[in-house]
Amino acid sequence: MQLVSLNDKGQVCERIYIKACLDQIQNYRLKNFQSSRFPGGRCYYKHKDDLKVRVRAQFLCPQIIYSVNLVFRNAERKRCQTLHYILNGEEKCCMVYDTYKREDGWFVVSLYQFTSDRKTADFEIDFRGFLNGCKLQVAGFEFQPLEEKAELHDQGLEEYEDIVKAASQSLFYKSPEEFKELLTLHTFLQWTMKKGLFSDLLKKSKGQKGYAVDNNGKKSLMFSARGVITRDNLSFQSLPESRFGEVAVITDSNFKIVKKIKCDALTPETTYACYLVYKSTEDQPVLKITHPDNRYIYLRSDGWMEVKVWEIRTSRSAKTIHMDIWLSDPYFTCIRGLIIESIELRPTVAHSA
Repeated sequence: MQLVSLNDKGQVCERIYIKACLDQIQNYRLKNFQSSRFPGGRCYYKHKDDLKVRVRAQFLCPQIIYSVNLVFRNAERKRCQTLHYILNGEEKCCMVYDTYKREDGWFVVSLYQFTSDRKTADFEIDFRGFLNGCKLQVAGFEFQPLEEKAELHDQGLEEYEDIVKAASQSLFYKSPEEFKELLTLHTFLQWTMKKGLFSDLLKKSKGQKGYAVDNNGKKSLMFSARGVITRDNLSFQSLPESRFGEVAVITDSNFKIVKKIKCDALTPETTYACYLVYKSTEDQPVLKITHPDNRYIYLRSDGWMEVKVWEIRTSRSAKTIHMDIWLSDPYFTCIRGLIIESIELRPTVAHSA
């Protein structure tokens, strides 16, 4: 149950049908699907159950960097936003972006990259049940040779290098144009805060709140963790390196960010992104935003970080903005080692069409 082809460089591309990756017990979920990317193949309908597969490639080119891609589509309108799985004993998660969708309606998502040392490869992948109730039709797996990343030098992209290095997952792109498209749609998820980036702009700071104005006259607003984070058993601790001198220590399975903001503190008719500024002392890789939307954000643990949790556009008529964000561990277990310094609202960067 495999398809083998060659790309324009003579490198082998191999497709593995999902049926060849399942045991006999799982075969009852296989159904015919006429427009499958795998001719004559069947799809596995995955809902809330876990899915364990054994993926075996047999015709790879040695010493080639391959991407192991999952090929699937949504069985209903509710979109899959995150894939959780275990590969080689290591827990992983992958965001599913709309840009991964092909013209034929199938998504191709990279789960793993490796350098082949022989013609064969064998992986066991254990997919977790979906928390957002989406249903997938899984056609199979593709082993695709990776093209080298486009060079950033001499192409006007040097300014993005720091973002790429700190991105939560690898970005694979074939051209500078594709790279730029991946960056807005998704800026990003998160990146390392440049030390002093906000502090250098700080004009006024008092108590638990700070203000800043950029070169275009756009206002930014910053709140200490104590001023916006609520939870019954929330604790705070002194931390001199924090700009407010203290931080919130999360020890529960969830917490809320609540604040009533006067609109005159922000620039009207401006789109603002809200960032959680945090540090993680343990392995807490992901949080779920239950409200106001339903999605996942990914955390890093190398120093002070920031991650976008909300976006809003101000208007001239509104007097107040109600910030109400609920974050939780996806499995409602205790959040581990999460320290929060502040919440910051900054104007998003405008891009020309």
